[in-house]
Amino acid sequence: MNSHQFINFLNSLHKLTKDQYKTLQSQLKDTFAQPNLIFLNLQKELNDHPECPHCQSDKIIHFGSANNRPRYRCKSCLKTFVCTRGTEFFRLHKPEKWLGYLQSMCQSQTLEACAKECEINLTTSFNWRHRFLKMASIDQTNQLDGIVEADETYFRVSEKGSLKLARAPRKRGTKAKTAGLNKQEWTPVLVAVDRSHHEMDFILNKVTSQEIQNKLQGHLSPDCVLCTDGQNAYNQLCDEQHILHKVLSGHQVIDKTFHINTVNAYHSRLKNWHRRFHGTATKYLANYLGWFRALETQKHEKANVFKLLALQQHSFQK
Repeated sequence: MNSHQFINFLNSLHKLTKDQYKTLQSQLKDTFAQPNLIFLNLQKELNDHPECPHCQSDKIIHFGSANNRPRYRCKSCLKTFVCTRGTEFFRLHKPEKWLGYLQSMCQSQTLEACAKECEINLTTSFNWRHRFLKMASIDQTNQLDGIVEADETYFRVSEKGSLKLARAPRKRGTKAKTAGLNKQEWTPVLVAVDRSHHEMDFILNKVTSQEIQNKLQGHLSPDCVLCTDGQNAYNQLCDEQHILHKVLSGHQVIDKTFHINTVNAYHSRLKNWHRRFHGTATKYLANYLGWFRALETQKHEKANVFKLLALQQHSFQK
């Protein structure tokens, strides 16, 4: 466009309708906006580790762009795909808000606070939260070494948001109807940690020897020392895997080394963090456990990208 055309364009701006003016503003904003860091990160992954999400071939080439997202083509299967394919960002709208939303989650903000800060609908905030937590819920360390502490904690059973309750409705925060930790009122969560800041947690149906063995089997190194509070359910696991078992009570410390204070402290941090959400549905409990686990891991990992964003990667990076 030469200077004469540009002057004519400026002189005609007053003729635009309100909708046309908003469209022009949006177009200019998109044109001069800074590059989307998430797209750049996903593109870098594909450049460093080329892989077709359809046939897993490494023979991929750049093939233009689609909707402002880099596009690729596989030379083996001839299919095209965008850089978000194979990630939780695929077919997700409002890409300019993704990074801000994940940063809000790293600050452990509620659904309402995330929606307000990112200027999105509350339903969108809910859907994004559980979409981004999908990988966090299954991302766990493979093995615990050295001194390992294991103990259970309990969360109140909740059917929050359900339209078909299996029981009479109750107010959040009310006391359980029966004494003890029965399965109708409480959900047991097994937490195991070692002294190298590695942690695993599992939602149990019941605290039994078979349940604990199924969850921890293969995740404890043969030469580790397992410290528990004396729950008989751990004895079978230790006997079959020939693991040294230290039984402690409360804040007891043996030889200034063996205790269960680390896992109890983890329970305390988890419960205090979880309290801000005013109760979560039991069916989403695994997502929240993974969320907290990611935040705890991030405290001890020196990474350039925060943990929740790092989990939203291509399948070959996970």
